[in-house]
Amino acid sequence: MSFLVEDAIEAANRAAINQCDRPLTDVDIIILKGTWQRLEYDQMAAQGSYATSYLSQDVAPKLWKLLSAELGEKIKKSNFIL
Repeated sequence: MSFLVEDAIEAANRAAINQCDRPLTDVDIIILKGTWQRLEYDQMAAQGSYATSYLSQDVAPKLWKLLSAELGEKIKKSNFIL
């Protein structure tokens, strides 16, 4: 059974609901999909018309913190798809 990006997004969405009582935002999903594709934040930013600094310094750290809290281990861009 292969794990697909849709499965990862679904699991992350459950984590967001459990931790924050809200689903993932569109920009959270852009980060997850981009990370799955091994894109850099500037590439993700270009796809979504966002500033690289907004993704890398605001949205992504909050997303990784949320996932880390839910899973009980440090989640970051470099280990999200391992």
